[in-house]
Amino acid sequence: SPHKSSEMTQLATMLEKHRGGGCRIKINYARQDAKAHLQLGDAWRIRPSDSLLQTLKDMLAEEDVEMVY
Repeated sequence: SPHKSSEMTQLATMLEKHRGGGCRIKINYARQDAKAHLQLGDAWRIRPSDSLLQTLKDMLAEEDVEMVY
């Protein structure tokens, strides 16, 4: 659905600001007709922060966000 693709675009835009760290990003994406498990490449390693985590929780359902070091 268009809603989900714009959500992914927002996510990429937001993560872009935090790039350059050592934290890998994995995305488990699910909707009614599709599921995907993505691990973003090294160019997308980020610097984790409380503000980033909070933004992710606000953007996505809180139970969908997990920070793993």
